[in-house]
Amino acid sequence: MNKKLYMACGAVALAVTACSDDNGIVGTSTEPNTVAFGSSSSVLENSSGSEPSEHGNLWDPVVGDYAVRTALYASSWPKNAIADGHWFLEMQTDAVDGGTSYISWPVELGEGTDSLAPVIEACHGICGTAVLDKGEMTYNPFVGVGFSLAVDDTGLPIPVDVSNWGGVCISYSSEASPSLVLDLGDSLEYVLRYGLPSVALPKTEEVVSKCFKWSDFKLPVWVRDIPEYWMDDVGEKAAKRLVALEFRIQAHSGEYKFNIKSLGTLADAPTDSVNLESSSSSHIESSSATPFVLGGVDGGLWSPTKNGDHVRTSLYSMDTWPEGANESGYWFDRDDSEKGGESFIDWPVQLDDVGSLEPVFSNCKGICGTASLRKGSQSGEPSVSVGFFIALDSAWEKPVPVDVSNWGGICMEYYSEKPITIELGLGDSLNQVLGDKLPSAILPRSLSTSEVCYLWSMFRLPDGVENVPEELKVGDHWQSTVGKNTAKRLVSVNFKIQADEGNYKFGIGAIGTVYRSFESNLNLPLCVKNDFGKYCGEDIWGPNYGMKHVNTARYARNVWPQGVVEDGAWFLETDGEKGGASSMAWVFPGAQMYDEVDTMEFVITKCQGICGTASLNHGTMTDDPYVAVGFNIAKDSTGKSVPADVSNWGGMCLTYSSQVAPILELDLGDSLNTMLGGKPFFNLPINETVEQRCVQWDNFGLPSGMEALKMWDRELEYKIAKYLVTVRFIMQSSTDVENEFNIMSIGTLYDKRIFLDRE
Repeated sequence: MNKKLYMACGAVALAVTACSDDNGIVGTSTEPNTVAFGSSSSVLENSSGSEPSEHGNLWDPVVGDYAVRTALYASSWPKNAIADGHWFLEMQTDAVDGGTSYISWPVELGEGTDSLAPVIEACHGICGTAVLDKGEMTYNPFVGVGFSLAVDDTGLPIPVDVSNWGGVCISYSSEASPSLVLDLGDSLEYVLRYGLPSVALPKTEEVVSKCFKWSDFKLPVWVRDIPEYWMDDVGEKAAKRLVALEFRIQAHSGEYKFNIKSLGTLADAPTDSVNLESSSSSHIESSSATPFVLGGVDGGLWSPTKNGDHVRTSLYSMDTWPEGANESGYWFDRDDSEKGGESFIDWPVQLDDVGSLEPVFSNCKGICGTASLRKGSQSGEPSVSVGFFIALDSAWEKPVPVDVSNWGGICMEYYSEKPITIELGLGDSLNQVLGDKLPSAILPRSLSTSEVCYLWSMFRLPDGVENVPEELKVGDHWQSTVGKNTAKRLVSVNFKIQADEGNYKFGIGAIGTVYRSFESNLNLPLCVKNDFGKYCGEDIWGPNYGMKHVNTARYARNVWPQGVVEDGAWFLETDGEKGGASSMAWVFPGAQMYDEVDTMEFVITKCQGICGTASLNHGTMTDDPYVAVGFNIAKDSTGKSVPADVSNWGGMCLTYSSQVAPILELDLGDSLNTMLGGKPFFNLPINETVEQRCVQWDNFGLPSGMEALKMWDRELEYKIAKYLVTVRFIMQSSTDVENEFNIMSIGTLYDKRIFLDRE
């Protein structure tokens, strides 16, 4: 199905000379002139800390650009490709599916190749109002503007390789959250089931600059049944055959102003402009203008305000964790006294009797202090450090190596008056072979809180290392893979400040992985399989794999009640018995022909999930109206629902969309619900598009607070899940409203190591 009509070289195909005048390149023989996007030619080398530029080397309307310089770095273009870059409207927008959206422009459009030129001149960019109207659509309406990279001699868009851009940078403002979409042409769009690689941009009233690597562009989570080739590294692969780039706004019906100010390549962007939310970032971005104050943000590995006692070093390592090893992650500090130094760390609070740093965590929202460097009798520069071990042996005495290459790298929130060296420790024997010249990377001096991510490949051995262990010399170009080889046998991570004598303030806050950056627990992936970086999701319900019932007994082999069988059948529940008039309209007709169980199975088969419109109506009830879908965990021989222990799940992950904030509710049965004063619940966020959200058992609360749970003493989160009867996905609103929703899969946060004793 042809879903787009490009305005490449105008509304109709133009002659070759007319298309190439503005860009000045045909084929590969001409090197185009450029306007630098930033001050550096390498994003990985620039650490100047400058603000992202609002000018772009691809397109800068301030200097008179109408078209995008798509031929920049065009050494790998097809021989007869003609540079395009003229902005077009997505002519068929959402009208294909019944929408009536359009863009309201501030001035009248022109004609021919650069029809948007009057807008570009008036706005010094591309500005307008996205008027979104859902019409007869079943999903959110959208509009977009974009440009094709190149055309053939007939004026038709053709794919080109722009992977050497490294990615794209954009300066913009928008009242709705836009996205950048990589268009691969009609044929590949069909192959990818009309789900193209894209990256989300935040809405912002002020013009901001964001940069994204090609690897940041991902397929939508709802895409299924695509060729295996496109399942991984889709952004990088798309960049090698890119047809067009589109700026798209998709949201609820309404009017949203936007302004696109410039475009640039990531290859010429200053390092600090790289988007921090990247799943494979290697950047620096300042997040606070206040010096020496940590932000207290969440980190996938360490959130000081939530799990301050230790770093969660076993995260994502379920397939690589050594047998018998215990997760460590507890912080330690070191000085240079063994080398004759007299350095120390001046902490802001008094440590406890055993020297634990926990009092510092709560005081600083991380680790903070003053590195007091005193040379003493040592010959080299004085130093202090803080760090953590990854794992300890079964006796909790000796550090052991662990493969944490699945992290992809490490992210840190920090500030420091002197550069900090991040050292990757390999254990005493290998450290001695290296002469303590460990694989390392440098955090530059930063007087305000910055958030930094470094790929494992950015960790290198210092100059002068002669005896490199064979374990680190894997591959023909091992010098560039030392960091990743080290991550496969990592023992510790150390943050060292080494400088001339003096007193230097420093702070280390949240720590995350490059795999998920600084994502909170709400967005945790299920797990990562060794060396593949794939989710392990849909482990208890994946309709795409023919699972009509939830596999509630999974991971519960030794805790499942005797004489009880798995249930997991979906049901629908409304507020009718309480006086409400809410109802459910299924997307596919014919569901009403079946009884309740068969109806849900029919819907699941048709939707490859559960999809419909919940009409929330008060009727005569005074409470908020609701509609819920859910499933029971287990049933006895009579068919009665009974509790079962599913604490091994660790939590739940749902892939869903909903226009109202759903409630994920745990029903423990009448007696426990009464004792606890309510049912444990978690407020899921609104997902306008299908996204995955995860919640751990310890994130569930009660309407009356958690006080009632104190009678259960420790490990409250798992004790809640030990007596689970029913799970409900509740859509509820204080006003009468229609809510379109889609539930596509359910996974767990199961961690084999934590629950090894129960298997």
